[in-house]
Amino acid sequence: YNLTYQSIQKLSLEVWTTMNDLMNALSKSKTDVDSLHKTISKCKAEVISYIEDVYVKYTEWPQCNQKLLKKVKEVLDNVNVVKERFESVTLGDLSAQQEQVDTLQRELHNCQISTSCTISLMEIHEKLLNLKDGKMKDNIIQAASELVHVGTLIMNLPGQELLDVVPSLKSTVAFEKTELAYAVTVMLEEMIVIKEAKAGRMQTYTMKIDKNTSQLRDIINTLRILNQLQSPLDNFRQSFWTCICKPILTSMTLIRTDDEGDFHTLTIVVKQTAPVKSYKDVLDKLLQVFSFVRTHFDYEITDGYKLHTFLGNGVEVELSQMLLRDILPHSDAIKSDSKQIVDDARNFQNELVKLETFAKANAILEYVDGVDAMLVNEKCNQYTVEAITIMKKDLHDMVEVGVHFDADNPLTGDQFPQCTISKSTLELLDKAEKVLLQSLTDPPAMATRTICAMQSIFYQYGSIVYGHHEKLLQTIPQQVVLYRNNCMYLAHRLSQLNDLYSSRFPPEVLPIPPLFKDQSHQLRTVGGDIFLGYVETHIQAMERTLSEYKFEPHQLSENMSPDIDKCFRQCLRQYELLKTVWQKVLPHAVYNKTIGYLVNAFCKRLLGTVLEAPDISVKNCELLVDLYKIVLTRAPRLFTDSEEINLYVDLWQRLNELVFVLTADLVSIEDRWKNGPLSTRFSPDEVRHLIKALFQTTDRRAHVLSQIVSVNKF
Repeated sequence: YNLTYQSIQKLSLEVWTTMNDLMNALSKSKTDVDSLHKTISKCKAEVISYIEDVYVKYTEWPQCNQKLLKKVKEVLDNVNVVKERFESVTLGDLSAQQEQVDTLQRELHNCQISTSCTISLMEIHEKLLNLKDGKMKDNIIQAASELVHVGTLIMNLPGQELLDVVPSLKSTVAFEKTELAYAVTVMLEEMIVIKEAKAGRMQTYTMKIDKNTSQLRDIINTLRILNQLQSPLDNFRQSFWTCICKPILTSMTLIRTDDEGDFHTLTIVVKQTAPVKSYKDVLDKLLQVFSFVRTHFDYEITDGYKLHTFLGNGVEVELSQMLLRDILPHSDAIKSDSKQIVDDARNFQNELVKLETFAKANAILEYVDGVDAMLVNEKCNQYTVEAITIMKKDLHDMVEVGVHFDADNPLTGDQFPQCTISKSTLELLDKAEKVLLQSLTDPPAMATRTICAMQSIFYQYGSIVYGHHEKLLQTIPQQVVLYRNNCMYLAHRLSQLNDLYSSRFPPEVLPIPPLFKDQSHQLRTVGGDIFLGYVETHIQAMERTLSEYKFEPHQLSENMSPDIDKCFRQCLRQYELLKTVWQKVLPHAVYNKTIGYLVNAFCKRLLGTVLEAPDISVKNCELLVDLYKIVLTRAPRLFTDSEEINLYVDLWQRLNELVFVLTADLVSIEDRWKNGPLSTRFSPDEVRHLIKALFQTTDRRAHVLSQIVSVNKF
């Protein structure tokens, strides 16, 4: 719209008037702010100097706190008035003055911060004065709250402006907190007491709590405000477990309660240190203790969390574990009625939940619900202990088993050859079969665990028996063959048990049949290895004996030991002793194979000594014939049938041919090479070497050597 000249003139006048008023207001405000700034600086300096004298230099005891506080508060009121004046000023489009206004506002804001800081210092000091003067002595909760509030005020102070004052104030407050917390903790320990006493064989534990509930509640709340409650509660909880709960779990005890005097008292009297047998008695006494705690320890330590619940949760894990480990497994009822134990444990759990001892349900049952598994473990441990006891019995307590050897009726695959085993082996198998029969009617989880225990028992048989009888197995021939027979018979019977029981267990019990997977193979392996190792020791003994008497290839051209025949007789005598012990213990075929293995090793040594000799004297040749004939005569007697030596000793005919060569002339040797078995037992090189060692160089010898050619390959 169009403004008239008069309207413009009037508007200009109003703007000029407004600017003039604003400039006057700014000038006055600047003057007020400068004045306030000086006043605040002066007050702040006085307060800081005063606080430093009290808390840093300790040169002046506070006397003018109220006066300074009043003065500072008046200044703060003036600051607020000026601040309101600035907030009411609107410059509008007069942006030229905005910078000056902003500067004044910042200065005013700084004045307000300094004033608030000074007031906080005076409030802190005032509260500390009240604490030092004992004005809150009878109200420990208020004292604690004031200390916490003072600590908050100090944390909000600008440390960069009060470098010396703030640390000193913090130290003072920390000291006051510590002093108050210590005093209150001592009061708590006087009102809740656990102690032990011993008179002769009588051991007693006493827990007392003061009847002054209001004072005790104030003490707990005070420590909670000071954040110092956890440590004394942890100490008390540990004492509660050690002196109250644990004796009930480990010893025969008697419990008494008493309300006389200023305390509620619970006393545990240890009657004897023998392990507890009745789990019900333990559960009843624990309920009596927790009922006492629920009645007299109903104090809140945090929002909604009571002291009696704190104690219960604190001993929950240890209590549950000891019940499961030391009480329930050793109870007489565990062997007959595990369901009753579970029911009693569940009732015990429910009572504790009602008493609010545990914050959640199933705390005990998390452990005790596994009582079936615990029962299985206990039974399996019992089976294992009984099995190991059987394994450690004397091996020489023997019994005959198996089918008698009959050459006309060979054994079938499911028959075990007649031999002698230890009676303990039958006892172990009988125990295992009874356990397996019982497992057929057990719950799947129990049956599975039992089968695992049986598998482990037979898997360990070899190592346990050998470890226990090691010295006897290394020195006594009868023991080692019994050990071998035991392992083989167990392997045979386990295979039969597989056929009898594997199909009778459901898949959830035996997912992958058979019942005994590799135990049979493992038993055969360990039994065979130990026995073979013992046989090898006799071969090594034979080698040592021959070496001691210098029965070596180079010695055949020299004088041999005059007692060389004793050496041969000693070796054969050792084999004859083995026959006496082994023939009636080992199966027929196993005995003959074993003796055949020993005799064959002996023959190999006798053959090697002669075949490697570069020269053999006539005298020694005659002596060798006599010695070897001893072997040819006595060795067949080692077998159950002397004719069986040809079946079990590969080198027997070779030894016989060697004796022939030692006694024959060149013509006989040539003839036997061409027409007899000599060429089937020895190679041409071996025969030529024997001729060279036995006969002197002549045309005849040369002719015979030329006739020893590879007609028949050895």
